[in-house]
Amino acid sequence: MLESVFLFIMSLGIFLTILTALDRDEIAWPILTFIVWVVCSVASSNIEKVYAFLDEGAVIEGTVAYSGGPFLIIFFAGIAVVFITIFFNRILAIFSKTTTGQRDR
Repeated sequence: MLESVFLFIMSLGIFLTILTALDRDEIAWPILTFIVWVVCSVASSNIEKVYAFLDEGAVIEGTVAYSGGPFLIIFFAGIAVVFITIFFNRILAIFSKTTTGQRDR
């Protein structure tokens, strides 16, 4: 995957992580964040960077592939597991509120 697309996905994941941390009542943010971090984990396996330069009047272009991503795959998958845990924690909190009869006022 191209570097710019990977950086966009990663910045989207960071933005959704901030929304998850700030909005503690919403259960949609952890699910969206989980999906984005899983996509980021898959996309980090092969990151390509496009280059171009001028050499004696000829334009030379190509791509450099960074394939050292197994540790990034594990790292981003771990972040995704954290957010699915947050989601289930929020679901269990809602379930415990409804079963004990407590109401928000």
